[in-house]
Amino acid sequence: MDEVGVMLLFLDKAYLHPEKVFDLARRAVPLALSPGNDSRKEELKQLQEKKEEIDKLVHKQVRRILWSGLGFFMCQVGLFFRFTFWEFSWDVMEPTAFFTTASGRCRG
Repeated sequence: MDEVGVMLLFLDKAYLHPEKVFDLARRAVPLALSPGNDSRKEELKQLQEKKEEIDKLVHKQVRRILWSGLGFFMCQVGLFFRFTFWEFSWDVMEPTAFFTTASGRCRG
């Protein structure tokens, strides 16, 4: 059966579907060792270009979110400063500032 191609003998094991073994071995070979006209190389190149575009977009969005968060916290500190020293006293603002900052931390 081995000579006919119905069965593959390898390391004292018999594989009844040698075409599946061949496909698995072909998939395990890196693209660098595959033939030059392989369509997977073109697909990989397109996917890498798309990934680079997505990475640029994500980088812009993350920077925007970080700057927005910094602006929010700066406004919060400014508000607490103003309320503490001009509007109210420290006795009023200490628990307010504590509970406001404590409630904003552990969200996830």
